[in-house]
Amino acid sequence: MFRLLKQPYPFSGSWQHKLLVCFCIGLFIFLFLFTFRPFGLDDEPMPRILYATLIYGAITFIISSALQILVPYAFTSFFEESRWTVAKEVGYFALSVFLIALVNIYATHVMYNRNFSLAFFKTMFIITTLVAVFPFAGLVLFKQIRLLNRYKSEAMALQQKIDIPEVLTNKQLSDETIIIQAENEKEKLQLSPNDLLFISAADNYIKVYFQQHQEVKSQMLRGTLKKLEEVLAPHPQLYRCHRTYIVNLQKVKNISGNAQGYKLELEGVEEIIPVSRSLNKEIATRLGK
Repeated sequence: MFRLLKQPYPFSGSWQHKLLVCFCIGLFIFLFLFTFRPFGLDDEPMPRILYATLIYGAITFIISSALQILVPYAFTSFFEESRWTVAKEVGYFALSVFLIALVNIYATHVMYNRNFSLAFFKTMFIITTLVAVFPFAGLVLFKQIRLLNRYKSEAMALQQKIDIPEVLTNKQLSDETIIIQAENEKEKLQLSPNDLLFISAADNYIKVYFQQHQEVKSQMLRGTLKKLEEVLAPHPQLYRCHRTYIVNLQKVKNISGNAQGYKLELEGVEEIIPVSRSLNKEIATRLGK
C-alpha cells in the first residue's frame, strides 16, 4: 500500500479536461442523491428533491473545479507534476471532500433551516465522504493502472527500436557548431551538437548540460527555451520534449514509463527527462524511425 502511495501520479492536463471530469463527478453526486435520497430527502416533494440534489451536485462541481483549476494555477510550485504522487492526490481529495461537506452542511442549514449540531455535522460529513469515495477512488485506481500499464508497455516497445543502432544514425544531421547566446549578450556557449545532452529551464534562465573531455558539465545562461528553439531548429535531434526540457534524442539510452508518461535516460546523466504526454506520439515517431 505504501509503495502504491509513493508512485508518481499525473496531475497536469488541460483545464477543459479537468472541467469535464469535475462536471462528471458533480453529475454522479446529483444522480446518486436523487436516486437514494439521503438526508431525509425521501420525505420531500419531488420538486424540492430535484432542487436540493441539483444544489449538492453544483456544490461538488464548483468546489472540485476551483481546487483542480484555480488553486493549482495560483500555487504552481506545489502542484509540479514531477513531484506529484498517489499519496498527494489522495490527500488533496480528502481536502476536497472536507470542503464539500462543509458547504453541503451550510446549504442544508439554509434549505431546511436545520440547526448546527455535532450529530448533524457527523451525519452530513460521513454521507458526503461515502458518496464521494466511490467515484474518486475508482477514477484514481483506474487511471493509475491504465496509464502505468500503457506507458510501460509502450516504452518497452520503443526501447527495442532504440536498441537497433541504425535507428538514430541514419538521419542526415547537421554538425554545425551551436552558439547559445545569453539574453544579456555577455555570455555565450559554443559546442558541437553531438556534445549537447539536454537543456532545462527555470524562470528566465536555462541550464545547458553537455559533455566535455568525457565529463558531464553544465552552464547557466539567461534565456528561454522558446527563443532557443529557433537557434536549434537546424538540429532535429535536439527536441523540446517538455515545457522545461530540450533533449538530444541521439543521447537517449533508455526509455521507461509510469502513470505520468515517458521518461528518458541519457548517457552519463543521472537526471531523468520527462516527456509531456501530449508529445508521446511525436517522440515515439522521432525515436522509432
